[in-house]
Amino acid sequence: MERKLTVGSLIQGKYSIEVGDLIIEPEKNPIKTFIEIKQNNQSFKLTPAPNELLLDSALKQNIPLDYKCRKGTCGRCAVEILEGHNLLHPPNEIELKKCRDANFRLACQAKIK
Repeated sequence: MERKLTVGSLIQGKYSIEVGDLIIEPEKNPIKTFIEIKQNNQSFKLTPAPNELLLDSALKQNIPLDYKCRKGTCGRCAVEILEGHNLLHPPNEIELKKCRDANFRLACQAKIK
């Protein structure tokens, strides 16, 4: 019996696809919807809010990040991004000058996608 694919059968993660002896199962790992950061030996997970600064989003979620100037000059708000790099826009010039390591970002400058 020949089986035809329809738009409904192509919904991602809904059905298994058999190709000869190979069976492709739906993806078990959903896309990460959080950003995990570390500052002063404390780790935090925050839910990203589109087009918000990382610092503003963290403070709204009662995450006690250390910060001061909000301009990127003092570097006090630097955080290590443990997970969720892909949820942030690339670093701006201020961040590139302050943070030499790609895993570190300035929370007052890092913008969420």
